[in-house]
Amino acid sequence: MQVRNRDYWLMIWHQFKTGESKAFETIYNEFIDHLYSYGIKMSKDHEMVKDAIHDLFINLYNYKIDLKSPEYIEFYLFKSFRRIILDKIKQGQNSREFEENEDLSFNLSFDLEAEYILDESEQYRVKALKALLDSLNPAQKELLYLRFQTGLSYIEIAEILKLKPDTVKKQVQRLLSQIRVQLGAGFLELLTIIF
Repeated sequence: MQVRNRDYWLMIWHQFKTGESKAFETIYNEFIDHLYSYGIKMSKDHEMVKDAIHDLFINLYNYKIDLKSPEYIEFYLFKSFRRIILDKIKQGQNSREFEENEDLSFNLSFDLEAEYILDESEQYRVKALKALLDSLNPAQKELLYLRFQTGLSYIEIAEILKLKPDTVKKQVQRLLSQIRVQLGAGFLELLTIIF
């Protein structure tokens, strides 16, 4: 995710709060694809994900005057969007009580086209990494996705996932250590190919 500098986004946010439609459009255009990509990893229901994005931006627009200026807009949007998705999933769980950690699936999809530009040995390592990532539980997959795809800090990821920052950092380090043991050096480059 390419995120512009903080000052730029604070200016855009201020313009948005004062009613400039171009600023709202800028926020929407910058983040919609990233939010959609994150949402379809949480739920395979593409229409529900689109509805959640719609709800997020409607809420932003309707309550813009009351909103505080976030330190980082991408953090604010991801956190709010995740809450909306979880609420929608919870609403679909009419027959039993919703348990966030048990019911949330997180599906990583991979860019298969990127494999064609790799040599045969790298393709083997990418396939091994995919198999390893497939074996992780949904919470671990989401943690890696947020760390490597969004550019959010450990503190921000912790707040989104309702964990302590040290816990997030330790879990990421543990997962990376596990990947390093199984795949050897150069695995971080493979993560950027896959994500």
